[in-house]
Amino acid sequence: MQGISPVARYGTGVSGGSGDLLTVSGGLTGTLKTVTDGDGTESILQLSTAQVNINDTPGDHSAAPSLSFGNGNTGIYESADNTLIFSSNGSGNLSYVGTKLGATNNDRAAMFLGPSGATAAGFRPGGSNDGDTGVGTAGADQLSLIAGGLEGIRVSEAAGAIITDLTGEVRINGQIKVTGGAPGLGKVLTSDADGLAAWATAINDQAASQYFDIGSMRIQWGSQAITTDAAVAVVLPALFASAVYFLALSWDDSWSSGGAVQGPMRVEAGSKTTAQFEVDRDDDVTGTINIEYIAIGLKP
Repeated sequence: MQGISPVARYGTGVSGGSGDLLTVSGGLTGTLKTVTDGDGTESILQLSTAQVNINDTPGDHSAAPSLSFGNGNTGIYESADNTLIFSSNGSGNLSYVGTKLGATNNDRAAMFLGPSGATAAGFRPGGSNDGDTGVGTAGADQLSLIAGGLEGIRVSEAAGAIITDLTGEVRINGQIKVTGGAPGLGKVLTSDADGLAAWATAINDQAASQYFDIGSMRIQWGSQAITTDAAVAVVLPALFASAVYFLALSWDDSWSSGGAVQGPMRVEAGSKTTAQFEVDRDDDVTGTINIEYIAIGLKP
């Protein structure tokens, strides 16, 4: 039995040739057989009742692991001191060394079982060759995406909500689609003082409706023909937040007067609301007066 001390390893001093039936500790029977792989011919003990095989020959045994199962080419062996290799179908691609559990090639994915942090990756797609890039955790319910030892993205859970924090410059090669809020044709994202964005109608689209917003302010304009001496309501294109807003009027000179008139038009006292105001033509004025106005106030 090549390289095997039966008494020390199995508790029963036995020897034999390939194919011999051997009795090991506890009365369990096994068959001694030889397997040839890249290292040459090795003797293994096959415990037939449990389909467990033991190969005592030291070295790299991916085709016949030290502890194997079934037909003998899948199992576990120690390729070097403190280096455990997991072999499947004769190929040893997974290793466990110290705190590393991953591919046997150092440039492939691995998990590191030591402490993980916001800049210390526990899972490293590039393996040992790229140890400062991967996935870590900054704390409970937090996931950190790390590149070059820097935390680029942190995903956190708080009160049932997912929060994503990004650090550094964001570059997007493609399109952005934002479905939250109230998106609509021609709308743009605007920011408040805290950087919170909300959908707003673009200025060009608002201008077609004779108003636009700048920050918290709204500017409106329009015109109307006045043909009567009675008070006339002028409806604003859009609402203001309150009835307190700046209002300026201008008019053409297509009017006549039977006497001296300082101004042919005035805004009726107390007539301003968030939606309209009233103007009253002087009684000495005849004909039609075309007024134009601009109003500035707080947007709703």
